[in-house]
Amino acid sequence: MEKIDFTNPDYEFDDIAEQVFYPIYDVIAQDLLEETGIVSGSMLDVGCGGGHLGFAVMAKSDLTGAFVDINATAVRLAEERAKRLGVRERSRFYRADVVSLPFEDRSFDLVISRGSMFFWEDQERAFSEILRVLKPGGKTYIGGGLGRSWQRKAIMERMDELGLVCMGRQKDASMALTDGEYRSLAERLGHPLSIVNDGERGHWLVFEG
Repeated sequence: MEKIDFTNPDYEFDDIAEQVFYPIYDVIAQDLLEETGIVSGSMLDVGCGGGHLGFAVMAKSDLTGAFVDINATAVRLAEERAKRLGVRERSRFYRADVVSLPFEDRSFDLVISRGSMFFWEDQERAFSEILRVLKPGGKTYIGGGLGRSWQRKAIMERMDELGLVCMGRQKDASMALTDGEYRSLAERLGHPLSIVNDGERGHWLVFEG
């Protein structure tokens, strides 16, 4: 069976993102910009990994980017990638946990995260913290997706070839709540919420600041 030669064993997802997932980020970036309508100001990418989605968003907008991940290798790789892409001056990088973000209240116009919330053990605390740093009128685009249906099919086949498993096939391991629970959470936190959930775009939580 074919395998990926992981260059960062303590953060294997960067190689997967580069070799398997990469085509989806441009598609998701376009979806989220169209859904939120936010194309300028400040963006926060939470659980950014190597920064792939955030950089795709920055390439299509005038947003500056702050990138946060709990994994130190991920943060290093994201910063190195920013230099290669020529967006280092528009970017900031932090090692931090989603439940303790190192930013002042109302700092960001847009908060994004792909594939990270499924690992957040305390969902209410995580979203409370995200909404704390979201500006009034700002929006989130947080969830998961594998691009269009044909991309998802190709990715799943490639993951099978490599002997790897997507979180979408490990639903029992996910920390994510149900849509109903997220709606209740939005009411408790006092922020409007709309949910994108379809076969082409994926599943995303769009909170408003």
